[in-house]
Amino acid sequence: MPSSPLSPTEEAVLRTLLSAEGRVMSRATIARDSGLGHLSARRTDSVIATLRVRLGEDSVVTIRQRGWMLTAVGTVRAREALSWSV
Repeated sequence: MPSSPLSPTEEAVLRTLLSAEGRVMSRATIARDSGLGHLSARRTDSVIATLRVRLGEDSVVTIRQRGWMLTAVGTVRAREALSWSV
């Protein structure tokens, strides 16, 4: 669990991943749905890396050449983190 509240960007990306309910989301979709579309495409990668550190390496899985998705454990941790950051 995060030791401090999520940043607005982390929260937006986490909410986007959580809304996918186990489906893979592409970088472009995450960026668009999280409001990061105006930033560098690599910014999404950076936020995902930060979320892995904060939620646990096993929380977000990379699906090669497709995107990312939350694992079952990641979904539980994401809900906990989002309720804690409110």
